[in-house]
Amino acid sequence: MESQVKARFTLIKKTLEADAAHARATIITEKGAQGAAADLAAIDAKLAENYATLQQYWAAVQEANIPKVLPEEAASVLDEIARNTFKDPEGAEQAYITPHELHFLQIRKGSLDENERRQIESHVVHSYDFLLNIPWTEELSRIAEIVRGHHEKLNGTGYPDGVTAEHLSLETRIMTVCDIFDALTASDRPYKKAMPVEKALQILEWEARDGMLDKDVVELFIKSKAYRRVLERDWRDF
Repeated sequence: MESQVKARFTLIKKTLEADAAHARATIITEKGAQGAAADLAAIDAKLAENYATLQQYWAAVQEANIPKVLPEEAASVLDEIARNTFKDPEGAEQAYITPHELHFLQIRKGSLDENERRQIESHVVHSYDFLLNIPWTEELSRIAEIVRGHHEKLNGTGYPDGVTAEHLSLETRIMTVCDIFDALTASDRPYKKAMPVEKALQILEWEARDGMLDKDVVELFIKSKAYRRVLERDWRDF
């Protein structure tokens, strides 16, 4: 979606430039180069203002497309962008962003709508059902239980069961922290760029502070630098 919006914004910029060029030519034809100086300066100033606004709009679109909680004011800016229109090369009126794009950009948390989110979240239950059918040894007998809970949060905002801290084992809490860090920093995921380690650790601290992750586990994970063993290993050897 971002590439489509970017291409449209590039077209909008070219349209602004073409409109300004047409306005300049008209003024010069009517008043001559010397008599049109003030008007030409006004046209250039307006073009610069339009450039700045378009750049702000594009920055807002990029920010909204990052999977995170979307502030209310950001949603308002997106509404403003969607109300703007321009004429394409065929002369048809087009919106800066379409209703479909606006819907996905205004999703308050993450970048998935509710139906997509439910489909993604179902992988935990499928994994759990699969693991239950494996004849584990005694020491690994709780693997399925641990995996089922690794997307749960201590405050009950996780999935698939929405359970709270008292129902989450230490092993599950550890797996949760490791899984979040891996998801944020993995370089082999085609749908997003890897996040810098420092930023990923900051997010873990934020989630611990907000009561979603085990503070002790997060603190130990960061202080021990356990994550380095994964980051420094060349998995291409496997």
